[in-house]
Amino acid sequence: MPRFTPFRALRYARPNLDDLVAPPYDVIDDAGRQALIERHPANAVRIDFPRRDVTGPVDGYQEAAELLRAWRSGGTIRLDATPTFSIYRMTAIDSHGRMRRTTGVLGALTLEEPGTGTILPHEETTSKDKADRLTLLRATGVNTSPIWGLSMAEGLASTYRPDGQPDASATDGDGVLHELWALRDPARLTAITEYVATAPVVIADGHHRFETALAYQHEASHPGADALLCYLVELAADELEVRPIHRIVTTDPDCDAIAALEPWFDAGEEVEIDSTDDVATVAMLEGNQALACLSGSSVRLLRPSAGVFGTDVTLDSQRVRIALEALQPTPVHGVRFHHSVATVAAAARTRAQGSASTDFGLLLRPASVAQIRAVAETRARMPAKTTFFWPKPRSGMVFRPLEP
Repeated sequence: MPRFTPFRALRYARPNLDDLVAPPYDVIDDAGRQALIERHPANAVRIDFPRRDVTGPVDGYQEAAELLRAWRSGGTIRLDATPTFSIYRMTAIDSHGRMRRTTGVLGALTLEEPGTGTILPHEETTSKDKADRLTLLRATGVNTSPIWGLSMAEGLASTYRPDGQPDASATDGDGVLHELWALRDPARLTAITEYVATAPVVIADGHHRFETALAYQHEASHPGADALLCYLVELAADELEVRPIHRIVTTDPDCDAIAALEPWFDAGEEVEIDSTDDVATVAMLEGNQALACLSGSSVRLLRPSAGVFGTDVTLDSQRVRIALEALQPTPVHGVRFHHSVATVAAAARTRAQGSASTDFGLLLRPASVAQIRAVAETRARMPAKTTFFWPKPRSGMVFRPLEP
């Protein structure tokens, strides 16, 4: 069963982390990186997202390692005296205007080879360069940001309810409040470890970092490489907000998108959407039990054709993948993924003069927590880019040194 343990964390020495934490590295561009550094020179982005344009004998990864050492020796960050878990709560207004709290624990999740144990991949992965994360891990010897794991142990959240005022907090640019409590009580540490061990853990976000940690484990000689930093949350509907990820499909310029998607889908009525209102659009899809196809200025509902998909195909992302893989005679040149309805609608309306290809859009419904659990229980994987968990944990709430 999964092994989830406390560790001696590196933490910023001050409780207000507003200017010190950063979004996940893979959603930041160079301009965003610079803006974070301008807020504070010790922002975590300098460690989690090294400079790529460094010239000279010290590259960006070595620079990140040297910064970490300087921050430790100068007291900017400090090492816990004893192993701890960190209770981490994110409070935000969800898509429906309600306050939602996602509470989990930052700890060390022991690695397992995929398919051999009880740490289950959640989605298939897209092609992505993992060399960056591996080079950073080699240089720093630190897990700079957590993966996100979902525990299937029902009732786990009762073991890590926070007490009192947080030890550290930050409010991000989206208005999400991030709060952290360092947990040191040996009895509670043991209780969490034992409870997590009763059920599998599903990787919700961070598959590439998990695979990178496995690669590093194979080449490293110290025991700290056997685990990685993980934000672990109970797989429960009241703990999670799951948003959809839509598709922009590039095809031949003369493609009739509706005709091409037969016989997998039955085309329904044409509808109007407010592309600036993602919540209303997704609610309309769910109310009609349909997807939507956007081509030019037209929006048509699509319902799965009877008897075409197997009973185990319950997700829009699965249905779309099957249809696109079989799309003939019109080839698919590429598929792009977006959270924003407005982005998909704009792409579908744009048809470049004389272009060798064109785009149409597919709006999908989000996967439910029940569907995520059902797929995990069969040890299957969802198609890549099925789920978008929100909000996202910040980098810099804690760091995990592999060799304290």
